[in-house]
Order: sequence, then structure tokens, then C-alpha cells
Amino acid sequence: MPEVSIKLAHLIADPDQVDLDSNRAFRKLLEREFPRAHARLECEQLGDYALLYTWHGRDPSLQASAFLAHWDVVTVELSTAHTWTHPPFSGFIDDQFVWGRGTLDDKVSVAALLEAVERLTEQGFTPQRTLYLCFGGDEEIGGDRGAGTIAQTLTDRGIRLGAIFDEGGTVLDGFLPAVQHPVALVGIAEKGELNIKLSTVPAVDGESLPEDSARERINRAANRIDCSPFRPHLTYPVRELLRAVAPGVPWPARLLYRMPRLFSRLLLRSLAATIATSELIRTSQTVTTLSGSTPAAEPRPQPAAIVNLRTLPGVTVRSVIRRITRVVADRKIRIELLPGDEPAQPVFPDAVSAEHFLLIAQTVHRVFPEALCAPYLLNATTDSRHYLGLTRNIFRFTPLRLSIRDLRRVHGIDERVSHGNLARAVEFYTALMRKVGDSVV
Repeated sequence: MPEVSIKLAHLIADPDQVDLDSNRAFRKLLEREFPRAHARLECEQLGDYALLYTWHGRDPSLQASAFLAHWDVVTVELSTAHTWTHPPFSGFIDDQFVWGRGTLDDKVSVAALLEAVERLTEQGFTPQRTLYLCFGGDEEIGGDRGAGTIAQTLTDRGIRLGAIFDEGGTVLDGFLPAVQHPVALVGIAEKGELNIKLSTVPAVDGESLPEDSARERINRAANRIDCSPFRPHLTYPVRELLRAVAPGVPWPARLLYRMPRLFSRLLLRSLAATIATSELIRTSQTVTTLSGSTPAAEPRPQPAAIVNLRTLPGVTVRSVIRRITRVVADRKIRIELLPGDEPAQPVFPDAVSAEHFLLIAQTVHRVFPEALCAPYLLNATTDSRHYLGLTRNIFRFTPLRLSIRDLRRVHGIDERVSHGNLARAVEFYTALMRKVGDSVV
């Protein structure tokens, strides 16, 4: 059983330890499990939600690069905890997997990055350029106190980064129609996330609509939104994804992938056929919360619904509000943008041709020789959005080989990572750190 599997299992936290002392204890755990890394790298604790490791390079004139990860995890619903094969925060290890919340998102990256440093320092490696490890403790709730604090600290120190490597896509089997190889999906952009609240407008006299009437209006508005999906569109990252995987597609479908603009209608129809690929081509919308029903003994809240949207690059907040207003078509429905949400990040087309993308592709070929490496659009938000002012080269990739079924375990039941995947993640980060640390770009 790989040693790093045991280290990862030790990182699984007790769900009852939600106070700040647990964050401080987590740092002590890292120091104990990864002693060489902590002896060799400078480590700063920036508040309770941010750890910044600095591996000083031999040539301070070279632009530094950063590797990102986060140690916080989403919660586990108490009603589902009993359905897990092993308790969700046990860090149970069997002969194939490490089980527990965070094994895929994203303690695996924390453990693998630090283990890579352990191995490189043991080999006597010192990077030519400075490398940063940036670990946040609040990514799942926005990252403001974790990644936001680190990014601001680097900005205040006048630091610009050559590249950032964050969590993101994986090496995925069976993702795209007709593609006969696994694909290493390297996110060069990510969708935005917006949450919109639907509620009823109070009457002129200050009284609300009767509850049944208000709930009926909210339901009707939510149904109209569900029945009016956004139009599909091939964005730049998706066009580049199709071109990159074309060599793995048999003829004549290969022609479509090579020329996505010319065959956009056929490709959009094909990509819309599955949930995983349909997320690549449209702004998605889901009614996530519908409130208003409570026990009779309790005060009844005003009925409301929350619509969660994952927006394509180029889709603005204003255009989303305008569209939902038009679809709902009810003056008695109030449409509000909830605070803390963000539109999609800008797309930097030059990232695909950047030297850093080539370094990732080379490392993928070494660790996952059966896979094609391709840029793509990540259907999620990451800590990297806090670093947009520090570099144009942001790459979102988690070096694990997974299936579509495995992906459902992220934020789901029976999250787990195999020993083989964990070993490959360490091998990947070890090779990539060496390449990036000694590159001349």
C-alpha cells in the first residue's frame, strides 16, 4: 500500500471539528506527515484559511509559478451518511482505495503536491525559479479568506506569476462521442456561477400575496425557466477541445472535430445528447431550492425559489437577468441576484499555445501515455479565479484517471481515490514541478 495513501487518509477530518482549532491542527498534521517539505520550504499561515509555501529558486530574476489546492470539503448530509460503504470522514483504507470526503475534491491534490516536494527534496532538487504552493481552506464557500488572501498577499509583494496550476479536469474515459482514447481535460477557462432568487412582489398596501397564490406563481415561474434552456454555443475552449481530440476519432467523424465551426450544428446536436457534454455548450440552470412550506406551528416564510446557473464565457449578469425576466413574464415575481456570485472568467486564447500547456501535455504523455491532452471548459469554479490579476496562464487539471461514474462521487456518496491514481498524481506533480522549476519561460 503506497505510503501517500496513508498520509491522505490522515488528512480526512472529523466532521464535528468545525472550529478554527481544527485548521490549526491540520497544519500541524501536514508538518508531521511531510517533514522534508516543511524543512525545505518557507511556510506562512495567512490567517486561519490560507497556507502559502515558498520554494525559493536559484534565479530570483525568473518569474515564479504556483500550484493551488484546497483542504476544505463540502458537507455530508446526515440522511445519507449511512449509505456510504465506509463512514465519510473515516479515511478508511482497503487494498484498492482511500475512502472519504475530500479524497477527490481536493485533499488529494494537497497530499500529492506535498509528497512530490518530499520526493524532489530527497533527490536534492532545487528549482531554478521560485515555486509557490497555495493552499486554501474555504474554496467550497468562495475562497475569499483562503485563495483571496494569498492572491492579495502576492499582489502586495509585487509578484507576477508565469503560470498557475489548479484543480480541474481529469483523465476521463468515455467523455466525448466517438473518441476512442481517454482524454486529459485541462481547463483553460471555467464557467461562472450565478444564483437568482425568485419571490413575489408585495402588494401596494404592504401585504404579501396569500401563501398558496404566491407558491403557485413561484412554481409557475420555475417551470417556465426549466422549459426554456439557454441556446447551445461552441465557445473557444470547446472548439479547441474538439480539435485536440480529433486524432483519436475515426474517419469520417474526425473531419467534424477538426472543423468545429463548419460543422457546429452537427457537433452541438451530438454534444447535447449527454449531461456531461451538454454542460460544455450551454449555460445550465437548475432550481435548487423552493421554500415556503413549514410545520403549522412555525412561522411560514415567504415562498421563494433559488435558480442556480453555470454561465458560459461571454454571458453577462445583465443578460441573464434580462432573459429570466422575459421568460418568467410575471410582474408579480421579483428577480434578485444573490450576492457573492460571479460571471464566467475571461478566456485567454494564448493559454493553449503557451509553453506551460506544452509542459502539462508532456507530463500527461509520460504519466498517462494512453491519453490525449486537450484544453477544455471547466463546469465549475475554482480558487484560480482569485489569481486572475497575477497571470493569464491558468491551467485547471487534477491528474487522476476517472470514469463518468467516478465523477459522480465528487460531492456525492462514496467519494474515494484508488492507490494507483494517488501514485500517478504524485508522479505527475513530481515531473511537472521539475519541468516548470527548470523551464526557461
